[in-house]
Amino acid sequence: EPAMFKVALAPSGPVDPIVQANFDLLNRDGRGGTGGLGWRQMLVWLIDLGVDADETLARQVLARYDSNCSGKLEVDEFAVLMSDAIYGDLFSSLPSIGPDGPTVVVDGFHKFDKFHSGTIDASDLEEVLKTIGIEADPGRLSLVLEEYESENGGTLDLREFQQLIRDLLCQ
Repeated sequence: EPAMFKVALAPSGPVDPIVQANFDLLNRDGRGGTGGLGWRQMLVWLIDLGVDADETLARQVLARYDSNCSGKLEVDEFAVLMSDAIYGDLFSSLPSIGPDGPTVVVDGFHKFDKFHSGTIDASDLEEVLKTIGIEADPGRLSLVLEEYESENGGTLDLREFQQLIRDLLCQ
């Protein structure tokens, strides 16, 4: 399984006070409450660490460590992220992310985009799903395309494909 898709397991037991303090510093929603760390807080944190980060990278790091697929990091997920940052696993994986997302997803998209049109159609999607072990009948493929496509052209672009893969991984 590609490293970008391994599930980050939460540490058992109480969270280290230093991790909790860092989490609390970042965990502000602007209204006096908290709701977990979103991509904006990830961006601030990455920049504070000296990473040349942007929104895309912040969203990718968030997605990698958001083990419950809530769209935000809770303190236990942040603890795993901090551990990886301290021990080097986070930064060793950053170059593999690339500007459009995890290279394994981008490469997979381009592999199935046979005509290099920037989109994949129902037959391409059927091959993608078979590759990851999902058999889908033509009616189901139509429903998937309708759910994820934004232009109603019967195809998925890279961003739509990335959302589909994220949703499949978070099931």
